[in-house]
Amino acid sequence: MQTKYDQQKIIHMNLIKLFKMKRTQKQTCSVTGIKTAVSNFYKNQTHVKAVDNIRRNTGATKEQLTRMFNQLQTY
Repeated sequence: MQTKYDQQKIIHMNLIKLFKMKRTQKQTCSVTGIKTAVSNFYKNQTHVKAVDNIRRNTGATKEQLTRMFNQLQTY
């Protein structure tokens, strides 16, 4: 049987774990507007890796892709 002190100790430990939990860092893509994990971005870039892959494969510029995604969001 747990005493009141033991219960308080358990609650205190759970609160410490809650604050120690690592939060996923997120960043918003400048092209799509999607908020996603920082691991989906290249270092020092403001757009996600997937956008960069589309840009390389299609030959489109970043500005053209931004316009395309904006048009998709409005319709």
